[in-house]
Formats: sequence, structure tokens, C-alpha cells
Amino acid sequence: MRWSDALGSSSLWVADAMKWLTGLLGNRTPPALRPKEQALIIELDGVALPAHVYAENDTSTLEDLLQDAIGELGTCDGGEHGPESSRIFIYGADAEALYRAASGVLAAYPLAAGALVTIRQGPPGSSQREIRLPL
Repeated sequence: MRWSDALGSSSLWVADAMKWLTGLLGNRTPPALRPKEQALIIELDGVALPAHVYAENDTSTLEDLLQDAIGELGTCDGGEHGPESSRIFIYGADAEALYRAASGVLAAYPLAAGALVTIRQGPPGSSQREIRLPL
């Protein structure tokens, strides 16, 4: 018996598992394979917000909401998560358009309060501007 036969015809659990792993490990697409080089980098504060914000919200949900908001403009390419901050990376052809599309989600999602958003106009080392979101 093949393993796929044992699992049945539904592969829904595979999609859920891949989504969980991507959230855990991040989607690390090598720069050479990224078709678009402009970036939106969102740095989330991991210590200064009220405890209930961290208990009731998570970066995986935020990444999903951001991907839905930016649609075909770009790709939410995972993030880096540390004890004091987390960063979410979004790549696309137009960083300003990415920010405009994502700004509603960032304003509404509690975990993004006080985030530092970097709008980078090309590959690393290119001109960029930063926006600090309100608390």
C-alpha cells in the first residue's frame, strides 16, 4: 500500500501542515529566485505591548491577513522571530503599493501597534524610508 492510499484522497491536512511549517520556519525564498526586489519589512515589538495582545494575536495570522491584503502585488515571504521583536518580509515590484495595500491590516491588527515599517525601493542597500505605526 502506498502512503498516499493510506491517507485517503483528501490532502487538506497536507496543506494545513505546510501552512503550519511555513509559519514556524518561514518561507525562505533565495534572493536569486525572487522575481521582484522591492520590499516592505515590518518589525513588530515583542515586549512593549500589553500582555493580552501577545496572548490573543500571532504573527502567522498577521502574515495571512497581509498576504490577502496585498494579493498579486507581492509575496509575504515569512519572517524572523526573536525574543524582543519579529520581522515580516514582503516582496514585490512596488514597495509603496505594497504599503498602501497592507496599511489597513497594519492599522487594525493589535500586534502591529508601534511597528516599524521599512519601505525599501529595491534590493538591499537601496533607498528606503521608515514609518513608525502608532501605538
